[in-house]
Amino acid sequence: MRHDWKFVVMLLVALAGIVVPIGLWQFDLGAKSLTVRLVSSVALQAAKTTSIPDLQVTIDGVEIASPYLSTIELMNDGAKPVPRNDFETPIEIGVGSGARIVRARISHSEPEGLVAELVTTPQSIKLKPLLLNPEDKVAITILTSGKLPAFIPHARIAGIYSIKFEGSATNESPWNAVINNSAIAIFALILYFIFGVAVARPSAIRLTRILSICTMIACAILGGTAARRVYEAAEIERNFANMWPVFLIILVIAVTVFLIFLRPSSRSSRNNRGQTTVSRRACQ
Repeated sequence: MRHDWKFVVMLLVALAGIVVPIGLWQFDLGAKSLTVRLVSSVALQAAKTTSIPDLQVTIDGVEIASPYLSTIELMNDGAKPVPRNDFETPIEIGVGSGARIVRARISHSEPEGLVAELVTTPQSIKLKPLLLNPEDKVAITILTSGKLPAFIPHARIAGIYSIKFEGSATNESPWNAVINNSAIAIFALILYFIFGVAVARPSAIRLTRILSICTMIACAILGGTAARRVYEAAEIERNFANMWPVFLIILVIAVTVFLIFLRPSSRSSRNNRGQTTVSRRACQ
């Protein structure tokens, strides 16, 4: 059974024409991104019904009612840096009604040379504009009194519609993002090698080399973006030790695509050799 490769290729080109622009659009939207993540929020004093009557929490001689110690992280989880000049307003993180900030400090930052400055008010903290490169982090420890703090970040930054917030109680399973982006990355990788065959052997697929190269570049961008989002959703560090499954998938897809497109040419070469042999016998 012979496959109509021309129909298959045109179908893939049509699909790529839909998927690639959407992927590039999503890549551009997610190129700049800031996220505030709640690491922990612990009550330093038990409820009044179970606490020791004489137990008090004080700072500088002032008693703190219902103290909570919270740690939050501000991270650039996008693909582009956020320069200082992009800030129209500082990053402000409120604690909600019923809570009051007692102390707030920068506990650590990544990299270590990242200098961040805080301005504290009773209802919010403000982080002054600073350069945040991809994967830069600023951890802030906040001591509050009153109700359990409900952190609400907001700012006006060029290229960022809103700052995302990830709370420990609202974290969703990352498997949906992992599965969806994995499927996109594999599909883009398959298209990449198919059009790579067209560049190396134009007779296998009836497309010009320029069109094939442009499609390969688009597929590479789409696949790379999806793969990056897989690692971010699964919270896996992108290093050589953790990249070996990606290399294995690339190898399997490359060999599979090569064998698929090698088979028709092998059949045609055998047919040509058979016809040549028959013609030689006829001449004899």
